[in-house]
Amino acid sequence: MTNQKFLGLGFGIGALLVFVLLLLYKAELDQRNLQFCEAACQQYEEVCTAEACPFMDHSYSWVFSLLLAISLMLSLAGFGLFLFQKKAIMKRKEPTGLTTEEQQIYQLIKVSGTPCYQSALVEKSGLSKVKVTRILHKLEAKGVLERKRKGMTNIVVLK
Repeated sequence: MTNQKFLGLGFGIGALLVFVLLLLYKAELDQRNLQFCEAACQQYEEVCTAEACPFMDHSYSWVFSLLLAISLMLSLAGFGLFLFQKKAIMKRKEPTGLTTEEQQIYQLIKVSGTPCYQSALVEKSGLSKVKVTRILHKLEAKGVLERKRKGMTNIVVLK
C-alpha cells in the first residue's frame, strides 16, 4: 500500500473514532440534562416533558450536530481516499536526438516490453551483436536505458 492509502485509512479511522466519541458524549450530556430537568421540575412542582422543559439546556446541540457532521464527512473522505485512490500513470518521455538505429532499438524494447534480453534485440533488429551492443552502450550513456548482467546475457530495462 502506498503512503496515501495509509494516510486515508488512518484519517478515516481517526475521524470515525471522533464521530463515535462525540455521539457517546452527546448521549451522556443529554442523559444528565434530562436528570437535571426532572429534578428541577419536581422541585418547582411543574409537569413538563423533556422536549418542553424550561430547565433543559439545548444550546449545545447545534454545536454537536455540526461536529458530528464534520467528523462523519472527514471519515468518509479518508475512507474514500483509501478505497478509490487512482494509480498514478507515469508516462515515459520519448528520448530526443537519437539516430535511426538507436530509435529502432528503443522502439523494439518499448514494444517487446521492458525488461527484455539483449539477445532478443539482436534477433528482432537484424543487426549484428556488436552493433546492438554499441547502440545499447550509447543509449545507456544517454540515460535512456539500463543494462543488467544476468548469467551469460544482459537484460535491458528502459528508465
